Amino acid sequence: GGSIEIVPCSRIGHMFRKARPYSFHGEVARVNELRLALVWMPEYLPVIAKTDSTLFHYVAQSGDLSERVALRDRLQCKSMDWYMDNIYPELREDMKQYKTDMKEYS
Repeated sequence: GGSIEIVPCSRIGHMFRKARPYSFHGEVARVNELRLALVWMPEYLPVIAKTDSTLFHYVAQSGDLSERVALRDRLQCKSMDWYMDNIYPELREDMKQYKTDMKEYS
């Protein structure tokens, strides 16, 4: 549905409020990282497991993602492979350092 843009020499900033109206814990971020991987990068779960095996301790907390996966499919979103082939091919090279057998992901 949306787009990802890479703009050379761009800067991205995040502005934080003085106080958050909600609580935020590192565990919440970890669950969200896992949810992202499960929905958007399922073919890369073995790579993710090699680089960050502790992330998978949060599987029980990730919840039912079937609606997110169905939305991804219904909107015909591009795969992570498409992104690396067409938008950010350098990422595939960077990933090779985490693989013992890149044939699976080349």
